[in-house]
Amino acid sequence: MSARTVRVLTAGDVRSLMPFPRAIEAARAAFVALHHGTATTAAPIGLRIEPAGGEVHVKAGHNRAADTYAVKVASAFPGNAQQALSVIGGMTVVFDARSGAPTTLMLDDGLLTDLRTAAAGAVATDALAAAGATEVAVLGTGQQARLQVEALTYLRSITHVTVWGRRPEAAQRCASDIAARTGLPTSVAQGAHDAVRQANIVITATAATEPILDASLARPGLHITAVGSDLPDKAELDPALVAGADRYVPDSPAQCLDHGELRLAAAAGLVKPDDITVDLPALLADPSPRDPEAFTIADLTGLGALDAEIAHVCATEAARQGAGRLT
Repeated sequence: MSARTVRVLTAGDVRSLMPFPRAIEAARAAFVALHHGTATTAAPIGLRIEPAGGEVHVKAGHNRAADTYAVKVASAFPGNAQQALSVIGGMTVVFDARSGAPTTLMLDDGLLTDLRTAAAGAVATDALAAAGATEVAVLGTGQQARLQVEALTYLRSITHVTVWGRRPEAAQRCASDIAARTGLPTSVAQGAHDAVRQANIVITATAATEPILDASLARPGLHITAVGSDLPDKAELDPALVAGADRYVPDSPAQCLDHGELRLAAAAGLVKPDDITVDLPALLADPSPRDPEAFTIADLTGLGALDAEIAHVCATEAARQGAGRLT
């Protein structure tokens, strides 16, 4: 294929080329590569688009071993639902790092972001939650709530899923969808705290701008993976809850200080960024023994290196299969 030929993939192509096990391994590989310096990630760009109430995220990463880099643009416009339009959108471009020439354009409608976020959440949860943790609570009722649970089933044997959302009807739909996708028994909790008390693994996947979980919920053996705070005006965990963790592990201390759960805890003086000695890339590169009684938190803001690795793997598989169209 010449440097000027670009392979174009649709969301359907990406879906068939990137089953969850492949996305999960790509995410894990990217975390480890970041730790070893064979991958780099750029600071993300996040924009609020008013008056539409939309948000746009731009992430980029460089996979040195593969000689590729990728740039991804993902968006969410909640108002689209009222017009029967897709709420989530996006596209990803993979480039040859030796020449800068684009090689693959993925018109993925935000699917790559969904895969990356869910895969990263599954990897983080599996690395930090106690070995015997099998009861999951997911807070949120969007696509990511569903995918987080589905991705985790490839790494953990889950026995039950509890769903909470601000709208009971949406929570019931989400629980039904999770049951249909995974075959797991599900239930709906009346409140966020009720959901957490029924679980030893908690996944927060909301667009909350104020904390929905407080310090009263901290207990031995509980693990929380927070994935919702991807802009500075978002927050899911009370600062005191973050400060109370026996082990707090960010995907990137710098990003989490800017727009993750660490932001409010540090601003309140409850957590000092210099006290964070292990991030998720380091933990995955050099796993340490888990204390089954520890209260742990994974704070995920999304790293461009993971988007780049998943896009690279997808592009490579597309070329091998001859998927998409050349232009």
